[in-house]
Amino acid sequence: MALYRVEGPVTVRSSGGLATQFEAQCVGVSDQQTGGVARCVWTDEAGEKIFMELSGSIVGPMGTSREAEGPVIGGTGRYQGIEGSYHIDWLFVESRLDDGKFKGFVTKLTGSWKRP
Repeated sequence: MALYRVEGPVTVRSSGGLATQFEAQCVGVSDQQTGGVARCVWTDEAGEKIFMELSGSIVGPMGTSREAEGPVIGGTGRYQGIEGSYHIDWLFVESRLDDGKFKGFVTKLTGSWKRP
């Protein structure tokens, strides 16, 4: 079983070409039998937040592609009442046992959401 925290920038582009930058943080737990679950917060430049759940095959052997998905469960400010879902493909790149850190990146992010 592994406890983890993942963080980094996210750029979301709309079909019209508009882009929004977020700083993402996810905290979760993963094991080989059930996969993993996490709770994520994406914060935009104004400090407003989107809250999401994530479940799936999150942590694995180095060099493997993993998948996870989940619902958008709420937000603050202009994102209050937001709902939807998303899916990520995640490439697990490196793990260092001496410091417990791992590296990877999202290779594909899809989903949709709507605000009231």
